[in-house]
Amino acid sequence: MQGRGVAAAAARALALVLASLVGLALAACERPKPLDYSGPLSDWPEYGRDKGGLRFSPLTQITPANVGDLRVAWTYHHGDVSDGSDGTSRMEASAVLA
Repeated sequence: MQGRGVAAAAARALALVLASLVGLALAACERPKPLDYSGPLSDWPEYGRDKGGLRFSPLTQITPANVGDLRVAWTYHHGDVSDGSDGTSRMEASAVLA
């Protein structure tokens, strides 16, 4: 009879542990904050952004406070980079407005 009580207590403890783990997993998977589109809009129509090449952007989404949270969104490896000694590399770097 006492074995049933121990088994029931162990089952309750296991259920509590599993519920806690599920709760922690759900908390860790929270949705990212939505982007703030309320700031100024801008583009980069010229080299350096304007005819004077000032390279200043009025955009406000990236700040000193959140720049450390940035993550790489995509990379591209084109496979044509060499030291140039064989004359085959045609590496080009052009700005992409995304």
